[in-house]
Amino acid sequence: MYPDARWEPSLRAFPFSGPVPDKRGPRQERWDAASSRAREELLRPCPYLGYDHDRIGVHCLSREAYGIAERSFRRAIWLNPYEPGFRLHLAHALFRQKRHEEALDVLDELRRERPDFRREQELRDAILEAQNAGKGGGDAGERRGRP
Repeated sequence: MYPDARWEPSLRAFPFSGPVPDKRGPRQERWDAASSRAREELLRPCPYLGYDHDRIGVHCLSREAYGIAERSFRRAIWLNPYEPGFRLHLAHALFRQKRHEEALDVLDELRRERPDFRREQELRDAILEAQNAGKGGGDAGERRGRP
């Protein structure tokens, strides 16, 4: 039932042969992907955007859909470059895809932009450990000049 009875279409009073009216009322519109993307284009960069893409990416990481997660995180970063957690999640997705160098580059960029953000150190250590195990020794961080 409509919250405002004035907007309720009466088929007996107004016969028509067109499409069935939208039952949500005149003020609510259907969700449109193109208009949503256009809105994001106009609002970016914004500290309030990107969290929906980040949540999708985190869910995809948990389901081992690393490629989709990477795309979601890149979109979140593009919308909101101010949130360091998005870059951390992107580095994690790259690490899970065994793209260690790219993940380290993302973490280096994060460290340059936000030196006070220290949550990336655990992931950096795991990536360097995986590189060492894959290459059979040697400190990968020293070779690339990484701390």
